[in-house]
Amino acid sequence: MTELEQKKLEAEVALLDAQAMKTRKDAELAIDPSKQKTSIVDVIKLVGSLILGVGGITAVVTGYQLTEVKKERMELEIEKREKDLEETSAALQAAQEQLSRTSTEVAELRTELTTLKTGLANATTPPTQITTQRVDAVIDSAKNVEKSIKQAHQDMTREAAKSATKALKFRF
Repeated sequence: MTELEQKKLEAEVALLDAQAMKTRKDAELAIDPSKQKTSIVDVIKLVGSLILGVGGITAVVTGYQLTEVKKERMELEIEKREKDLEETSAALQAAQEQLSRTSTEVAELRTELTTLKTGLANATTPPTQITTQRVDAVIDSAKNVEKSIKQAHQDMTREAAKSATKALKFRF
């Protein structure tokens, strides 16, 4: 054997000795109870971080679900408000139609009263029973028109109050 081969063998033996020593030290560390506590702590840390990770994911999912529930609630609230608006619009339309009818009745009464006034002013004889009954009928019609106007005003006021109350109750 040459000197070079001898040195090569010695180097391989030194390498094997170093590997054996490292393996012994690793075995001692694995057996040593004080070193095991550190590894248990590491396991506990690992498990804790996993739990925190799962908790974070759960929080994200729950937050998303909560946002979806709030969105659905808002959509239902908007639908309810739109329905209330439609009902209020219908009530307003009905009140406007009633006001239009009442205005027509007032115009007719005005025309009839003007006709009666002209007839009485041009009359040379005192009013008859028929004329008196006609005047009474016009007066009764005027009273009915006045009641219709008051009722329409009350209905419009009531609907406006309902709409205002509903608008104030609207929350996000």
